[in-house]
Amino acid sequence: MARADSQLDPADAAELRAVRAGAGHSPLALRWLAFERHLRNTVARQRAQRLQADPAPWLREGERWELFVLEAVEDAYARPNPLERELELDRCRWRRLDEFAVGHPFDLDAVLIYGLRLGLCARWAGLDAARGQAVVDSFLEQGKAAS
Repeated sequence: MARADSQLDPADAAELRAVRAGAGHSPLALRWLAFERHLRNTVARQRAQRLQADPAPWLREGERWELFVLEAVEDAYARPNPLERELELDRCRWRRLDEFAVGHPFDLDAVLIYGLRLGLCARWAGLDAARGQAVVDSFLEQGKAAS
């Protein structure tokens, strides 16, 4: 972001921050947010179906339907473990960003897409087995205490 601040117009840098935080007002930000909402709603439905539960409490309004997303979530949930599922969902996100990038080689959309891609990379680079195990242990302890 320091590099973006020195190179971008302040309004564009603010939009980049907003998009990376899951907000924004640019056309690309709105398309990305709609895609994310659809992906997350589809994941919620998939999880609810597996648990034989009602997905309604986790669904967000304003969704559209795309076969690409439905197939990607089904593909992800065919994976044998949660880490591989998350990787497959992020591959879906990356493919959507590839689609968004067509025709935008040197404009604000390209910068926003790059910022979103960096966010995906940073998420995976920040994963740590010991920290993940600590989170799992914490959840297990909370479950024992609640019983």
